[in-house]
Amino acid sequence: MRDFGLYVHFPYCIQRCTYCDFNTYVVDAIPTGDYTEAVLTEGARRAQDYASWRLATVYFGGGTPSLWGAAGVGRVLRAASQWFPHRAPELEVTLECNPGEAQPGLLAAYREAGVNRLSLGIQALDDHLLTLIHRRHTAQQALEAARTAMAEGFKSVSCDLIFGLSGQDLARWVSDLTTILELGVPHVSLYHLTLEDGTALKREVQAGRIVLPDEDTQADMWEAIEPTLAPYGLRTYEVSSFARPGHESRHNGIYWRGAPYLGLGAGAHSFLPPQAWRGDGAAATRTSNRRHHSAYVAEIARDGVAADVVEQIDVHAHLRERLFTGLRRLDGVSLDSLASELGVDPRTAFGAQIDKLIGQELLALDGERLALTRRGLSFADDVFVSFF
Repeated sequence: MRDFGLYVHFPYCIQRCTYCDFNTYVVDAIPTGDYTEAVLTEGARRAQDYASWRLATVYFGGGTPSLWGAAGVGRVLRAASQWFPHRAPELEVTLECNPGEAQPGLLAAYREAGVNRLSLGIQALDDHLLTLIHRRHTAQQALEAARTAMAEGFKSVSCDLIFGLSGQDLARWVSDLTTILELGVPHVSLYHLTLEDGTALKREVQAGRIVLPDEDTQADMWEAIEPTLAPYGLRTYEVSSFARPGHESRHNGIYWRGAPYLGLGAGAHSFLPPQAWRGDGAAATRTSNRRHHSAYVAEIARDGVAADVVEQIDVHAHLRERLFTGLRRLDGVSLDSLASELGVDPRTAFGAQIDKLIGQELLALDGERLALTRRGLSFADDVFVSFF
């Protein structure tokens, strides 16, 4: 029985960060009760589609799901235990948490509700930078949040940090990393700032009101990550993710392996592959929910579902996506396994692209296993685009 993951989207925030292009909303009063009922209704309606798979991970993302409250999160988890009779012995349950909400009492309540992995959106340890990107917490609150999370008994704690911010230099970046690692955090996700279309930060940069570090400085920040993390036992296991052994994100692994996932909530995506890819007409179904929170709640109340886009993914499109997601992992992808599972050999379908990337020393082939090189990690986006 193959594993699948459950993603639950909570779209509400108290304020919007300037770099954010996620499906989030700032409202006068968060409709926690109505939104919880909508998620429960949708889950009960759609669970039967995943009855033949085994639930392995649950991920509460957003938005700011730490604003939901332990009661709402607990209701969803209790319902999921009824929806899905097949569950992994040790279910990974992750909650994204803003450091401003990471008070001992609330974190203890989330742990009691069933959350066993916490992801803290720290982003920076400089109050000026945090203000610049409209984060609500201070550097001191971020450190206290990490300490509290570590002390509250979660099985794992992760911290998110961003490099390439305006006013950030190499020394500041290394200092932030070291400070977090000194706390004993076993997992970090480190993101290179991306200027997304439609965000306030991109408009400010384009207008010249905010200046980002030059490309050389940003490259130095990237190169400093591995040697800074290594003494603390954290290793690269994915393009942006670093962990001690046993603390890797199992939920992200669901996406990278092309496994099924069910997305509940406003704007959530789902992926349901066939039991076997071989055979005439075998295809996966990808579903995207209505994005706007009010429209989502209204449609669920009326119809029980709120699908906005439903598309069929054939085996060739899925192979392309599996190369893209699989190569995110440091250990890469097994070409033999992909060929066996899908009935299409990547070396035939994408031989020209693979050979070119190997020649550019961006990919390496070890036997039948294809993976990014050290140089390829620095140009990962270029590698991924080459398959599309």
